[in-house]
Amino acid sequence: DFKLNVTIPADRSFDVVSISTGAGDVTVDSLTARDFDFEIGAGDVTINNLAVTGEAEIDCGAGELDINNASLNNLELNSGVGEINITSLFTGDCEINSGIGEVNVNAVGSAQDYTVSVSKGAGDVTVNGTKVSRDTTVGSGQHKIELNGGIGEASISFTE
Repeated sequence: DFKLNVTIPADRSFDVVSISTGAGDVTVDSLTARDFDFEIGAGDVTINNLAVTGEAEIDCGAGELDINNASLNNLELNSGVGEINITSLFTGDCEINSGIGEVNVNAVGSAQDYTVSVSKGAGDVTVNGTKVSRDTTVGSGQHKIELNGGIGEASISFTE
């Protein structure tokens, strides 16, 4: 097994971080950047304590993606096949696109902080515990989350 560890001082913030890998398991802990670009073909990804103030683009071909304790501005997340689990403060215009698989979003803040737009194929969608239709908009908050999904269940909840 090949393993690469990169240690960055805790107080270091980057203008741009770009990570790209074909296949494997990836763990990122405590990263702050203006712009974040992450791409993986296949594998399991865990990202903890991620703060992005500019734009975040995350592309996962196949596998499980877990993002914990994040703050993401202008997120564009694309996943082909697999499970997505995100707990984050979402700011700006955020878009989550999933082809096949389960999507679980836990947004930091209250439902009143967000406008959630859902465009979904097969599978149930719940927003804050309430089942919604597959093509709907819920709320009118300043932070926007757009969820586009093909096949699979999707859930968006709020921490408050």
